[in-house]
Amino acid sequence: MIIADDICRCSDKACDRPVGSVCEASEPIMADDGSGSDISIPSFLMFKPDADKVKEHLKVGYPVQMEMAWSLPSPDDRVEYELWTNPFGRYSRPFLTKFGPVAEELGNRAYFTPHMYINDGEASGCRGEDDNRCSNPLHE
Repeated sequence: MIIADDICRCSDKACDRPVGSVCEASEPIMADDGSGSDISIPSFLMFKPDADKVKEHLKVGYPVQMEMAWSLPSPDDRVEYELWTNPFGRYSRPFLTKFGPVAEELGNRAYFTPHMYINDGEASGCRGEDDNRCSNPLHE
């Protein structure tokens, strides 16, 4: 799936946006809110200037073929990676437990940044221990 951003980043001076329009202060993040562990659709986000070019071609009926490619910068010969997860997720805890020894073995050859989502139970409609929509995985 290709997701096209429709808002320019404030730092992108080449992005075509009307004067006084809203812009994004930082790059948008595509992330799972913790409910999509069973979804495995490959997807990526295109910034507005690139997405606009693709949309222009599609509007006039030109076929568009895209290739997703990336490179890992390694100015210091380290691999850098991030993990976005929920600390109580079904797969998060086992992964983090098993990953500890691997991370230690990688030592200074890798730079790992974990990001944890913490959900607001009240905002999610959780009303207490008697409500079956609420659960605490630590007590399951």
